[in-house]
Parts: sequence; C-alpha cells; structure tokens
Amino acid sequence: MRTLLLAFILTGLLCSPSFAQKAVHLMPAADSPAIGPALQSDLPASHGSNDIAQAWLSTSQTRISHGALGDVPETSVLTVRTRGGAMLSYALPDDSVFEDLIPRVHDLNGDGHDEVILVRSRLHTGSSLMLLGIRAGKLMPLAESVPLDQPGQWLNPVGVADVDGDGRMEILVVLTPHSNGTLIEYNLVEGTLVQGHLISGVTNHVMGSRDQGMSALMDANGDGHPDVIVPATDRRSIHALAFDEKAPLEFSRIYLPARAAGNFEMLPPATLIVPLEDGRRMVIEWR
Repeated sequence: MRTLLLAFILTGLLCSPSFAQKAVHLMPAADSPAIGPALQSDLPASHGSNDIAQAWLSTSQTRISHGALGDVPETSVLTVRTRGGAMLSYALPDDSVFEDLIPRVHDLNGDGHDEVILVRSRLHTGSSLMLLGIRAGKLMPLAESVPLDQPGQWLNPVGVADVDGDGRMEILVVLTPHSNGTLIEYNLVEGTLVQGHLISGVTNHVMGSRDQGMSALMDANGDGHPDVIVPATDRRSIHALAFDEKAPLEFSRIYLPARAAGNFEMLPPATLIVPLEDGRRMVIEWR
C-alpha cells in the first residue's frame, strides 16, 4: 500500500537558537504503523539490572476503584524474583492498592541495588509515588511521596533519566493528569524523595485508558541529555522541555490536528510517533 504523507515543517516555539528545525509528517489512519499490542489483563513483568531480575504485580482487589486505568483490577501485591532466584513479595495494607500496570525497576542512586517505582492509591487520600527494594533479604518500602489531597486524585510516571546532567537519576511524574496536570521532578536523596522543579498545564494520560505511556524521555535537542516530551492538558499540543539545575526550558511546542491519545513510540535517532484520537499518527523528526 502506498503511504500518503502530508509533510510540512513547523518551527514551533523555539527558545534555543541552536535547536535544529524539525520535520513533522501526518500519517492517515489506514497507513499508520502499529505502535504495539495493547496491554492485556495479565500484567507483564519488568526487568532489573542488579539484585532484582523481574518484578510484577498480582492479587486483584476491588476495595478501591478510581477507574483511572479503566476496567483493569487494581492489585495489592508486588512480587520480585531476585538475581539469585529467590521469590519475595510485599503486600499493601487494606486501605491501599497499586493503581498501576507495570513496575519500573531502576537503580536510582547508583548503589548497585534496584528500586521498584509504583503508584500507590489509598481509600481516603489521593495517590503517591512509592519506592520498594530489597534490604536484608526482604522486599520492603524505601520511600514515598506525600499523597495527593483528595481520594481519586492520581499520578502517572513519565519515566526515569538524568535529565539535567548532574549524574543523578530523576523520576519524572505528572500529578493529576486528568485535570490541569503538573509535571514534577523527584530525586532520591538519603532515602527520601525530594521534590524538584514543577511545570503545570501538562498531561500524560487519558482517563480510563490502559495506556500509561503518553509521554517520552528522549534527546530531542541534541545536547546529550534526555528531554521530557509531554502533551498540554488539552492534548492539542506537544511540549518539549529541557532541564538543567536552574530551571526547565520549553524549547519547542508542536500543535496537533487532533488530540494526542495513546502510548508514544520513539525511534532512533530522534523520531517520535504520537497517536491521535482520530486514528492518525504524527511523526516528529526532532533533528
């Protein structure tokens, strides 16, 4: 099938004179490449690089149902398989669930031990970001952010990367992505999640969707550090944000012909595919 490409160049909002002009192609729905299979009801495992070989969620619960992820049952137990083959589990108390689909496994502080990053939701407050890891042969909580104020308020992680080039890994999260979301940066410092920069007016999730990947961490401006790519709250534009130790910089903004909807896909060296709610794909070649 011959692919029809509606090609055009957008200069966007350029805040850096060294940033290269980008090409943007709009692909009709019939010719759009598959982004990948949708998440199924059986939650997949994630893989670590150090003491945690695999991590997955299990034990469905109905005690809390906010519906952020649609009809996927919330889970209450995290299980890991260690590098040595041992199976370890941690169960949340009765007032909580993991309102999440995939554990994120990273060594956040470079100590040779993996941390597992998950979204915890409670019955009487909003969600929080929770870190777990193996200590003294047990899987246990290591740190947790302050819960959001109201029951039903949720957060969705963007990912983990050293976005400001300081040699430390940052956790990027969107708080309340369904209502004027705020991008927040966390660092793990001496066992505590320390809040960094805040940027309001963004999102990375559609209420009720299983797709938690409507954002990206990629080097869009070519400076050697990952940038944060997130939609605006109304999902009609894409914001590209560069971080340093002083403040984030929005160096590009691309307006979309329809709302963003679904997981973003990254292709080397610097191409981003943004699915739209009308079935088309926006292919952004950053450089």
